[in-house]
Amino acid sequence: MNIQDFLLEIRTEEIPAPALLAARLELVRRLADALAEEGLAPASSESYATPRRLAAVLRGLPERQEDRAS
Repeated sequence: MNIQDFLLEIRTEEIPAPALLAARLELVRRLADALAEEGLAPASSESYATPRRLAAVLRGLPERQEDRAS
């Protein structure tokens, strides 16, 4: 199975500076948790923020989910 990197960038209205750290950490945590629930857990994750952007980089994502039986 191939391993992939994934970048999500969200453009926003102005985010106040005191809220940037919490917003970027919450974005990457929720994104990694949601993918892990679907069997696509990243090997590592990073997040970045500016007043008008939030970004998450997930590294080491499986290319596809493992097969499941019902």
